[in-house]
Amino acid sequence: MSIATVSDTGTVHLARRSGVTSDALGSPATPLCPGLPAHSADNVSGYPDPKPDELGLASHLVNHALALRTHTQPHLAPRVSSLNHNAHRDDPARPCFIRRGALEWPNSASATVTTMRRALDHLDSWPVEIAAAAVISAAKKTPFVTDSAGPLSVELRWASITKIVTALAVLVAYEEGVLELDEPCGPPGATVRHLLAHASGLATEGNRVICAPGRRRIYSNAGFEVLAGHLEDRSGIPFAVYLEEAVLQPLGMASTRLDGSPASGAIGPLEDLVRVAEELLSPQTISKETLREATTVAFDGLDGVLPGFGRQEPNDWGLGVELRSEKHPHWTGSLCSPSTFGHFGQAGGFIWVDPERRLACASLSNRNFGAWAALRWPKLSDAVLAEHQSTYG
Repeated sequence: MSIATVSDTGTVHLARRSGVTSDALGSPATPLCPGLPAHSADNVSGYPDPKPDELGLASHLVNHALALRTHTQPHLAPRVSSLNHNAHRDDPARPCFIRRGALEWPNSASATVTTMRRALDHLDSWPVEIAAAAVISAAKKTPFVTDSAGPLSVELRWASITKIVTALAVLVAYEEGVLELDEPCGPPGATVRHLLAHASGLATEGNRVICAPGRRRIYSNAGFEVLAGHLEDRSGIPFAVYLEEAVLQPLGMASTRLDGSPASGAIGPLEDLVRVAEELLSPQTISKETLREATTVAFDGLDGVLPGFGRQEPNDWGLGVELRSEKHPHWTGSLCSPSTFGHFGQAGGFIWVDPERRLACASLSNRNFGAWAALRWPKLSDAVLAEHQSTYG
C-alpha cells in the first residue's frame, strides 16, 4: 500500500511500499565516418580534428541497416524497496568536497587518498578549451574520489548522459509504486522497460515507429521523452520536479538542472557527475537489486547501431545505461571488463562504471564528441584502469 507524503516544496510523493526492506547520449552522437572534415562544426576550440583513419575505425563506423530479431525480457528480480530519497544527504561517510588532486573528507580524517595523476595527465593532450575528469573508487566500500583534474565546479552540458539521471528517476518511481517496468508505455506493445532499453521501436527523434518492440536496438531520444511524460502523468508531478526531488537533491547535486529534454538537457559540473558515479557504485536512491537489474542486459541479443561507433552485434543495453559487453570499437577502454556500463554524451563527456573493479571514471568538456574523443577517451580509461590495478592489485 502506498502512502502519500508532502515534500518541502509542496509536491506529493508516494512512500515506498511497506513490508519490504532494502540493503544499491543529448542529441545522438554524430557517427564517425570517412570524410569527416578536418575542422568539423563541433570544433569550438580551433584545434584540428584527427583524421578518421588515425582511429582505425573507418570501416566500422557506417550506419548499416539493423537486423531484425525477436526476444522477450522477463522481470528479472522481485521488487525491493529502496532507501528514502533523502536518507543519506547528511551521511558523513560520503565524500562531499573535491579539490584538484586532493580531497577533504568530512569526519573521515583517517581516509587514505590514492593519486592517479599520471592517468589524468592525458587530459593535457585533449584538443579542448575546458576538460575535467575524476576517478572514483569503491575499493574501500564507501566510494571516494582518488584523483581529479580540471575545473570541477564549471557547469557544462551533459547531453545524453542526462539519460542516466532520467532513468534513475524512473527507477525510483518504480520502487515507489508509481509505475511498473512492464506496464504499457509508448508504441503499441511497448513498455517502460522497452523505452529504457532503446528497444521500443521508436525512431531516434520524433514519434515515428520503425519496428515492433523488442526486435531491434534503436537508440531513441524520443523514447526518453515519452518516459518522462509517462512518469509525469502517473505521478501528477512535473518531471523536472520529480527528478529534482527523487535524484538531484538526495545525491547532493545542487548545481545540476534540467534545461530542456529529459533525454539530453542536463547542465551541471563534474563534481555533480561524480555524485552519479558514487550512486552507481553504491546506490542510495534505489536498491542494489534494482541497480543490478538495470545493469543487466535487457532484451538480450538485439543488434543495433551505437551512435558514433557503428553497428554492434549485439548492441547490449540495460535500463538507461549502455553495457560494454564485447563491443568493438567502443568509447571505454580495452581494459574495461565486459560488465562495464555507463553513457557518453554528444556534448563531450562520459561516465563509466566497472563493477568488477569497483571503479568509475567521469569526464566533461566543452567540445562536442567527435574523432578526437573516440581516439582519446579509451586511452584515458585504460590509463586509469592500469594505475588502479597497480595500486590495488
